[in-house]
Amino acid sequence: MKIWNFLQQRFGWIGVVLTFLVAAFPKAFAKIGATIKFLVVGYWLQMSVLTIILLLLFVSRLLLKQQKG
Repeated sequence: MKIWNFLQQRFGWIGVVLTFLVAAFPKAFAKIGATIKFLVVGYWLQMSVLTIILLLLFVSRLLLKQQKG
């Protein structure tokens, strides 16, 4: 929680710093965006299956927690 409070208090400064970083290094951020796009387009099925599995595990954990309590 301490980290979350820290980030909330300095949210404006974090935005300003990120904006300046993107302005200073546009090619680096364009490469990051292209890489993310490539991964999403190329591996959408695997990511979908992984998301479904994680959601099922989360729901089963919640159900087990309710049964115990």
